[in-house]
Amino acid sequence: MRNTSPSSPRLPSLIQTGQDRERSRDWNAGARRLFGSPEGEVHGRHLTLFFTPEDRGRGEPQAEWRTAAALGRASDDGFHVCKDGTRLRGNGVTAALRDQAGAPRANTKVSRDGIGQKGAEDAVRASEERLRGCF
Repeated sequence: MRNTSPSSPRLPSLIQTGQDRERSRDWNAGARRLFGSPEGEVHGRHLTLFFTPEDRGRGEPQAEWRTAAALGRASDDGFHVCKDGTRLRGNGVTAALRDQAGAPRANTKVSRDGIGQKGAEDAVRASEERLRGCF
């Protein structure tokens, strides 16, 4: 699992898609830092590239995109695959961008490194368990 340095800036990644809503069109510095791929290597590639093989097998990417199209947005929290093959725990939101008629025309996804948040949640859970043992 990839561990980003806590001292590095925690830029959220922004990935935007084009007309098919499944291929990268824009890729910011935060996405480059999180996933390890420069924009030139990702532009035009299918975004299932960043989903784990297990999630791809379950159809998770398509379910996320369908939910975003139907409800306007879809949240995720789980592992993604980085350029070097490591897994990154991340959380994010995919939002449907609509045309003037209201039809989905593209997606935008904002993701962030979820390791720090997951660590904090685990620490709170462990503390609660210790406190329960005191009473």
